[in-house]
Amino acid sequence: MKKGIPIIILCLFAFTGVQADSHYKYIHAWDAEIYFGHVTYPEAKQDGEDAIVLREGNRTPEIADLNLPLAPGDTIRTKGRRCEIQFDTGTILRLDQGSELKIETILARSLSSKNRLTNLLLMRGRVFVMYKQYIRKEMFQIITPNAAVKLEHKTVAMIDAQAGGSTDVVIKQGKAHMLYGPNENAIETNIVKKPQVISITAGHQMVKSRYEPAGDFEEWNAKINEEFLDLHEGKAVVPLPIQRLPDALYYFAQKYGSMHGEWLWDRFYGFVWRPFLNDHAFPGGGSWMPYSHGRWTSAQGQLFWVPYETWGWVPYHLGIWVWNEKKGWLWIPGSVFAPAWVEWMCSPGSFCWRPWTLMDWYGYGLYDSGQFPYFARWVGEDPQGDEVLPQQGQNLTRKVLSKSQLKSKNAPYPMPPEMKEAYRKVVVALQEGEDWVLSPIKEMPNHILVVDQKDINAPLIHEKAVKFADLPAERSKVFLSPSPVKQDPQNLAGQTFLRNEKMSALHQKIDILLKDLEGMRSLNTQPFQFSNVIAEPGSRDKRMMAPEDKALRLSGIQIEMSERKQIENPGRVAYGSLSVEPVKKSSEISLSLRSISRFRDWNPDVAVARRAGISIRYSSRTNEVRCPDLNISSRNVSGSLGNGGPRVRLTTRGSVVSSGSQGVVSSGSASSSSSSQGNSSSSNASNTGSKNAGSKGSSGGKIKK
Repeated sequence: MKKGIPIIILCLFAFTGVQADSHYKYIHAWDAEIYFGHVTYPEAKQDGEDAIVLREGNRTPEIADLNLPLAPGDTIRTKGRRCEIQFDTGTILRLDQGSELKIETILARSLSSKNRLTNLLLMRGRVFVMYKQYIRKEMFQIITPNAAVKLEHKTVAMIDAQAGGSTDVVIKQGKAHMLYGPNENAIETNIVKKPQVISITAGHQMVKSRYEPAGDFEEWNAKINEEFLDLHEGKAVVPLPIQRLPDALYYFAQKYGSMHGEWLWDRFYGFVWRPFLNDHAFPGGGSWMPYSHGRWTSAQGQLFWVPYETWGWVPYHLGIWVWNEKKGWLWIPGSVFAPAWVEWMCSPGSFCWRPWTLMDWYGYGLYDSGQFPYFARWVGEDPQGDEVLPQQGQNLTRKVLSKSQLKSKNAPYPMPPEMKEAYRKVVVALQEGEDWVLSPIKEMPNHILVVDQKDINAPLIHEKAVKFADLPAERSKVFLSPSPVKQDPQNLAGQTFLRNEKMSALHQKIDILLKDLEGMRSLNTQPFQFSNVIAEPGSRDKRMMAPEDKALRLSGIQIEMSERKQIENPGRVAYGSLSVEPVKKSSEISLSLRSISRFRDWNPDVAVARRAGISIRYSSRTNEVRCPDLNISSRNVSGSLGNGGPRVRLTTRGSVVSSGSQGVVSSGSASSSSSSQGNSSSSNASNTGSKNAGSKGSSGGKIKK
């Protein structure tokens, strides 16, 4: 234990960037502050014991493999394998076997204070946390079935939500605030410091406990920490311009900068990172390229790239890739986070993508229409005319553009400010016809990957993809023509991905049911009725669907199945009866999460709402705190700040609008509102208030003996 503590502390402080509050912007929520998490150590073996991730609204789980993105609404479940996840602030969480953790909100805006709320719900099991605060106003808490644990900056703790209903907390470094009690009128708060070990019993009492090492989990943590230190011994020298970028980039440069690549200075791009994979040939021939070895997944309503490269999280989400004829692929770091920096295109039955480059902003500046494919921005003087491949020698230089054209307002990605100077230099070089800037354009057909629509979900997508240069002439010509598809190809790819996923899940359920029915061929049993379809036992009617946990909601139809019953033939199991009935359409699908009473919550909104007699709810889907009684939410608050508009906040009088020097005006009264009591669910968690839960600086008191 004594030997392990310094290792843990050093691990935590190794993640310390030059600028403590430096963070990236997210392209799909430019004005919002949010960070993402990802799986950093999965232990996946594809044997049914792996950790899984459930996206909100999706009944099909994903294996928690390396670099899988995590966002509000995601639930991580471990079974026979442990799992480590890391947030882009440097916070690290490790889940023991048999644990379940939901990310409810990340930096959701408080309705009554300046706090940002990050809520993690530990339904069961054990989690090891090394917390690094994003900003001083972040309130980071882990909520268990009978307690809320608020961690302070650089706190290291182990939290255990035990099956018997108690919560054990071990503080190894730093300090935590405890909130517990049997009901909203009997709430206790305490401060727990190193090296204290406490337990909130099932009877809601706080008692000191003796420290007992968590067996294999403790040893596993120690092993990971040792490897963690090895990665940081002899840290690479991080170029000063990189140190000024978001912290997530700085962590990457420290950990992977010299292990898997090298930093180079380029007179046009500035400091770039060149991965050593450029020097290796791949099985089957061909060289490495970005966005080729990995898979796509859907998170937060967007297609995220899940790279198989160990170092891939930051380079594929922060910054862009450029191709150099002599050095291969180079990464230009950036301060804007995107699910994937790629340019999409589609044709009937196919999708294709390639790395987004500086030249794409120039291309969008040339043509306002997004209906023209990749090459239409570069080949031929008239995009309406016949298109030819770049390697056929077409003149690619362009006339000087106006400043308004160079803003590229129609581009799907905003240009990070640190790339503007590199962009300007490249545009000048392009206009002057320099060979080095023209060569990536001519090489473009080898940088585009094409897959059939049915293969967009493939786990090893490089095995399904074909380079554009290798397509038959008839098929490539379709891509070179103005697209008849009016929908944005990136959105269309995302919709196709989700549709394929649902169909795959449905086919799996059908197969499960058919296997059970196969064993009933010779049995004299009653037929099953599927809506208006009668299916005799043993039939293979494709309209049959197998339930999950006795109920399946799909396309507005609920299928319920009775308990399985043992029949006369030993070793055989048959379903008793099957009924079909319509159900109300709902965007909320239960994830079988255990309900947690939410009066134990450090969010100051909860205390304010309780005194006002109103309700507070959480929405993971939109990463918001909501007050339905007053019709205000985090979005109302965030939409009014920083743009000269009124400031909205929640008080015991209701919703209050502050209009600068004009004073405070009440926009709603809470005195007559009824209190909406409730429990948390997968997307909206209702909670009542607490007398002592709302004060960030509330006194802790002494630990009960």
